[in-house]
Amino acid sequence: MAGELRAAHADTKKHELKILAAVAALDYEMKTLLLRLIEASADRAVWQKYLALVMWQVLEELPKWLGAGLQAEGKAFKDAVRDVRKDQVFMDELGQIRNGVAAHLGLAADVPGSVEWSVDSIASELRGDPAVHTELVFHAIAVSGAVHQLGSSILRKYAATFPGAKA
Repeated sequence: MAGELRAAHADTKKHELKILAAVAALDYEMKTLLLRLIEASADRAVWQKYLALVMWQVLEELPKWLGAGLQAEGKAFKDAVRDVRKDQVFMDELGQIRNGVAAHLGLAADVPGSVEWSVDSIASELRGDPAVHTELVFHAIAVSGAVHQLGSSILRKYAATFPGAKA
């Protein structure tokens, strides 16, 4: 019985450390894409598409990865991104971008996908609208902060595993 409990604990810890690695990667990707969007705004359509893909993964898939052992952390994360997820128009557009980019459906007449969104992005650039003054960037900053906090919470939980780590 004790051996089974140790094995279950080890499996839980392994799973949660894998989630920590995924969260760290997602946090890095979001921050890098936001930085590229600011530094290379002439390529904003590219950076925005990739940012939308990462945001979709964070908002739609990350909560499903969090198991029973990370309930408190998962609740805090869901609370932190609640306002973004409540913005149904934004979430629908994010889904369209994700589907258009991921499935290359943007050229279909009945699917707005990435083509329409890219044209809007290019038109905004030609009007001189700053790349950082978009709803995508506004929401990405909020989501990035939530991802960072989630990672910090998991890291604190396993502080003894990473001596010297700062959460």
